[in-house]
Order: sequence, then structure tokens, then C-alpha cells
Amino acid sequence: MSAESAREFASPYTGPSAGALHPSPPSTRLEDCHPARLAQLIGQLGLINSRLESRPLLESILSATARILESEASSLFLVEAAIGDLLLQLPTGPARGQLEGVRIPAGQGICGWVAREGRALLINDPARDPRFFGDLAGDFVTRNLVCVPIRRPDGLVIGVLQALNRRARPYNEEDLELLACLSDQAALALERERLHRDTLERTRLEEQLRLAQEIQSGLWPPPWRGDGLTIIGGSRPAGSVGGDYYDHFRLADGRVVVALGDVCGKGPAAALLMCTLRAALRTHLEYDLDLDEIIARVNRSLVRDTPTGRFTTLFCAILDPASGELAFVNAGHNPPLVVDPGQREIRELAIGGALLGAFAELDFQVGRIRLEPGQVLVVFSDGVTEARNAAEEEFGDQRFHDLLLEHAPELDRLLERVFGAVDAFSGTEPQTDDLTLLALRLESAQRACN
Repeated sequence: MSAESAREFASPYTGPSAGALHPSPPSTRLEDCHPARLAQLIGQLGLINSRLESRPLLESILSATARILESEASSLFLVEAAIGDLLLQLPTGPARGQLEGVRIPAGQGICGWVAREGRALLINDPARDPRFFGDLAGDFVTRNLVCVPIRRPDGLVIGVLQALNRRARPYNEEDLELLACLSDQAALALERERLHRDTLERTRLEEQLRLAQEIQSGLWPPPWRGDGLTIIGGSRPAGSVGGDYYDHFRLADGRVVVALGDVCGKGPAAALLMCTLRAALRTHLEYDLDLDEIIARVNRSLVRDTPTGRFTTLFCAILDPASGELAFVNAGHNPPLVVDPGQREIRELAIGGALLGAFAELDFQVGRIRLEPGQVLVVFSDGVTEARNAAEEEFGDQRFHDLLLEHAPELDRLLERVFGAVDAFSGTEPQTDDLTLLALRLESAQRACN
């Protein structure tokens, strides 16, 4: 192919550090273009930059290309990031009805070559160019063309802009320079539209997470003070929503249920599974069944209704306030603690079974103790004891036990004390797991019987 029939312009810029979106041809500068064409270009750039919506934006770019370059047709291809194919967007010209949505495989044709190489082409005899893909519409003949890459500000090629069939004469370097300028503006406008779209999507997701957070917070029960009992609880997710679960409520016969679970993972998926766990547990507790059978049924529900690989730990206990009798099952959860501030003693409640959601047929063992007035049952998620500081040291059981022995008598402030101590220990390290704690104190046998 002769120099007269084709010209290539290679970019001197090779990466994100490029100082311009597209190189200028070596022998023509934009300011050397005809004043009338420059005025037309400036006017069209204003229209392009006034658009935010995708379709009007692309229409403005293509209309400007065809008008300023006095071309029979123009086309804008966008690169599909996942596979590299080029998708034709809103072509102009006599064959536009046949071409919209045409896909060109990655690297093929003139446009595919320009997108892959990131270099502009001016070809006044395309039929003799081996890269020419052929006319995409049967009744349209390409006599000449200019094609330039569209680059994002970071240098990534996101498409190509093409003008075809100059009406009065073949294309020259001035045409290529004008098209490169339009390409620069197209890149900026498309990037602005993408950022606008991303902002809208991020705002939508943030609103959804805010609503999810409100819904989850509404599931947490308020503190319980009365009937000889004090129960407090709180959860602080690592993100907007979390997978920890705690609950307390009265059964029809006057007994009181306390429960705390820790769903595998964090975020919205874990929060949804937490809601499933809560609903299943509350439903099965309506039946007059032993606690081990209730937990077995909850486990079968989770195995049936939740995705494979999603598990949860659970501690569930039923307290008779009149007698202090506490029946409990620990399904894979870190052992809750019975704190006796007067005796300066702590014991663990580990009786139970495996975690929930893994296998449908599991047996669970019920543990039984008697809570004495003044003793505090503390149930917590492992996010409390496994919180880390900058030295990768865990908060640990001993610090937690010492904290409980010191502050369990002031139950109303226990949550504040524990979360504050964990924050002070972690320092600047981010919270990586949900923090949840529930505490119950039997105030007095006499008050409990009233």
C-alpha cells in the first residue's frame, strides 16, 4: 500500500502517564485548521459536554463527527471490557438501520486494529488494506476512512471513533486532527457519563444498605428491666449490616428465651441469613418441644433453605425466672459465661453440639444450670475476644474475663465498657468482625416470683 493511500499515526504515549488522550499528527496542528471548521468544532464540543445521558451523548458525538468532517457516515464503537469485542453504537449514514448493535470481534477489522494498537489510521483506499473487515452493510461501499482510538484519562482505550467517505475530497491530516480532538472530548464525556452513572448506582446501594441497617436495627429487642430480670444487648456490625444475631423474649408460659448467633461471613448476605435464623428460631419456639428438638428443627430449616457453605453458630437458652432454672444448647458457639461478681468466679457453658446449617440430621445436648440472684449470664460473639491490635495481638479471653468481673455489677453500662475496651485495645486497626454481646442478670428470687 502506498503512502498516498494510507497513513498511520502512532501515539508517543504508552500508558496511564500519558499527557494527552490522543497524539497529534506530526505535520498538522489543530490551530492550523480552517477557522470555519474550528468554530464548528468548538460549537459541537459545547453540545457534547452538555450531555450526561448515554444515548443523547453518543448521538451528539456522532452527529458532530459526520458534520465537521463532511462525511457520509460515522460510527462509534465501544469496547466490551470483559472480552474486548467492539460494539457499534448508533451509527450515522444511509446504512444506520442495518448496523446498530453490530459486534466486531476483538482485534479484527480497521476498528479492532485501532482499539488493540491504540493508534490512529487514515486510509483512502480501504479495499487494498488487509486489515479492512469489509463493508458491514451490503449496499454501503467504504471509499475512505479515518479512525482514532478513544482513550480514558488513564490511557485505557475504551472505543474507537470513525468517519467514512469524505464527500468533496479524500481525508487528510487536518481531518484526522479534528477527529482526534472529537475523540478526546468523546473520551472525557463518556468518562463523565460513566462516573455519573457510578455515582447514581453507589447512591442507590448506599440507600439500600441504610434501609437494611434500619430494618436490622429494628429487629434488636430493647433492654428488659422488670419481673426480677435485667437483660441488655447490643451489636455493632463491621459494615453497614452484619451477620450477628441476638434476641430475648417471653414465651406464653412465662419463661424467657435468650439467644445469640454468629453467621459465617459479614455484610448483606450474612444479614439475610441472620433474619432466616431469627424467624426459624422464633417459629419453632412456639411449639411445646424440648430445647434440643427445637434446635434440631432450626438446623434442618437452615440446611434446607440456605446456600451450601453458609453456616451459623447459636447459643439458645430458656430461663424460668421463678426458679432460676436455665436450659441451654450451645450449637458450635464460643462458650457463654456465667459471671459471679461476689465470688469473683466465671464458668463456661459449652454443652450443646455442632454448628448449624452443615448437616441436616444432628443431635443436640441440653445443659441445665440454676442461676442465682446477682449472677450474670454473658453471651457474646467471637468478634469481641478476637479483635486485634496493630501488633496482631488478640483482645483474648483473659482481658475479657477481667473486664466482666470488674464491670458486671453495673450491668446497664456493661456494653459500653466492653465495646470501649475493645476499641481502646484495637487502636487504629479497623473492626473486621461484628461485635455482639447479650447479658442477663437474675435480680432476686423473691422479685422473680412476683
